[in-house]
Amino acid sequence: MNHKNRLHNRILGIGHNAGLQQSCQQLLEQHHHEAKTDETLAKKRPQTSELNLHMPTFYPTVRSGTVVRPMSPVGSYWRSSLLTEYASFVVRDDLIFTACHFDKDAHEGDYYTEYDDLTPEEVRLLGAMQVSTGLHRGFMAQYPETASLRLETKQSLDDKDVLAEVEAQLRDALAKSVMQPLSATPLPPSRYTHFHWPNPSKVQERLFAAINPFDTLMIRGLATLLKAGMLHMHLAF
Repeated sequence: MNHKNRLHNRILGIGHNAGLQQSCQQLLEQHHHEAKTDETLAKKRPQTSELNLHMPTFYPTVRSGTVVRPMSPVGSYWRSSLLTEYASFVVRDDLIFTACHFDKDAHEGDYYTEYDDLTPEEVRLLGAMQVSTGLHRGFMAQYPETASLRLETKQSLDDKDVLAEVEAQLRDALAKSVMQPLSATPLPPSRYTHFHWPNPSKVQERLFAAINPFDTLMIRGLATLLKAGMLHMHLAF
């Protein structure tokens, strides 16, 4: 017997108390209305293939593909891009973003960090950018946004045409986002603060190649370093 019939039978068993029976009948009608409303809302929820930056935390069912994440203007960044086949850090005048191939299933069950908005592949890229400052050049604080864009494809991310298409999709999603006035940090496009030293691209490439995204201790340490920089730049973190 379904929930509707059980509730209906309980109402019929109340007896001859007309007032109480009428109140329960109204309750039953309200329950039916709420159930239909929930069903309608469920049908309107965005599918995983859609570009969605409307929620502070976006949990799509896309588990393997390319994750695209804008950087907040709150942080500080290198002036130049770093492009590799599997992950790229892209710098424009009014938009900085990362694009990384990812596979969530490959890390299922063996990856833990106190800062879990980023995939291990994103931590690998941003960690290489972070530690390439060296010991005597000050501290650079990158600030990845919580919202991200996940695509089901894995194309070569050092291809400028591919990156141009990814950038266009990200800009379109940002323009349509309702999060802009609600976000704890401003969403791009905007002006950025850049690290004052020249971009050590060769060092960054070597660091990126040396970081193993399956080394859970390494990824957890780099994620903590990134989180410390974010906390330094914005207390809302």
